[in-house]
Amino acid sequence: GLRALEEYGELPPFTKQLTELTPDSLFAWDSHMRTLRALGQFDEASEAIDRMLELAPEDERVWTIKADNLYRLERYREASQAAERALHFDQEFAPARRVHEKAVRLMYQRKGKRGK
Repeated sequence: GLRALEEYGELPPFTKQLTELTPDSLFAWDSHMRTLRALGQFDEASEAIDRMLELAPEDERVWTIKADNLYRLERYREASQAAERALHFDQEFAPARRVHEKAVRLMYQRKGKRGK
């Protein structure tokens, strides 16, 4: 397990190079984003996700990934907004619904703690 993670950790320069060689390839940006997220590098993954949205602005899957990424960065309001955008394109998209519910719940929990 640890060796596999170490090998995975060597991938970002290669996936980044793939995005530089093929900047309009959704596959390249998706590969780079997945590598960064697998390594817990959510801030770095944000750039790749934003580029994916430039290439596929109406893709509910990409909006859901953005929502999940923001959720993991504890940016719950933005996460709920990104999930709402995904649901705008597909109201029945269950992954977007789940992220939206989690983000809203934690957003209000955080708000409640501040109010005390």
